[in-house]
Amino acid sequence: MPLNLAIGVQTALEDLGVDPNGLDGVFGNDTRAALTSFQATNGLGQTPAAQGFDDVPQETLDALASRLDAKGFAHFP
Repeated sequence: MPLNLAIGVQTALEDLGVDPNGLDGVFGNDTRAALTSFQATNGLGQTPAAQGFDDVPQETLDALASRLDAKGFAHFP
């Protein structure tokens, strides 16, 4: 995953009030926890065993984009 998209996911989580503990493009424990929290809160399948951004389901990326749109934020493709 390109670094800009990785940081985009972290930025989206942060903008939606789920702290990934930094915008560094690294899929670490804090980003994984933030992503899993977002998934749980939004009724999505959770991916606590995800090892990287390539493991993030498209439905989660779509939900991030949709929530950002609803808040008036620009989002990643």
